[in-house]
Amino acid sequence: MAAQPLTVAACGIPGVTVTAAPSADYFEIADELLGPNRPAGLNAWLPYGVAITNRSPQNILAVAVRWTISTASGPVTKTITPSSFDQPRQQLAPGKSAIIVPHAFLAGGPLPKVFQSSAGVVRELATFQAARAVEVALDGVVFASGQFEGPDTNKEFEELVAATTAPAHVASTVLTMRESGEAIGTIVAWLEENGKGGDFTARAARQLLKDYKRGGETLLFESAGGLAQRTVRLYK
Repeated sequence: MAAQPLTVAACGIPGVTVTAAPSADYFEIADELLGPNRPAGLNAWLPYGVAITNRSPQNILAVAVRWTISTASGPVTKTITPSSFDQPRQQLAPGKSAIIVPHAFLAGGPLPKVFQSSAGVVRELATFQAARAVEVALDGVVFASGQFEGPDTNKEFEELVAATTAPAHVASTVLTMRESGEAIGTIVAWLEENGKGGDFTARAARQLLKDYKRGGETLLFESAGGLAQRTVRLYK
């Protein structure tokens, strides 16, 4: 099924430029970042992606990209907010570009396996291809200073605040429990209880549990100490 034309909303974020198909610049960036020999599954998604280029003097730590798909039953919105708050090597440095498609932030390196065999991804691609129209918008960007710029139509700012504060809160709680003399079994039980679900608190709790299982109390508290300090204060 042929790809439907993509409409790109104007980007009013200072220091960021956006390009998309069918622009030659877009596919030049794709070749540079992803190589010319890409999985067919990824190539099928590229007509719905955008390339962003960081022309600011700061790293970009996170982005929010929103797609609006016009279907026969009404509009469908998909938003992703990829972030690299504590992974400097994955941040978008000044002068660098990245391609964002509905399932990934692609800035070079190994390609996600999701484009090779995921049935869910294939079904969603069919929805895009059958749509009457598809619009994509860069809804927000977080710079290294912590400043959020963008229209924030779907309130992604709140989600990104949670992404930066929840892990540090979990880690600080673990350290406080240790300082209060709580037994390691009690701390582990607290992490297990808070590790249920898919929010940022649960993800952080599960990560600390993995560290505990891998390296015992020493690695658990070492990881918690590092995580407690990783707080980027976001602001508009």
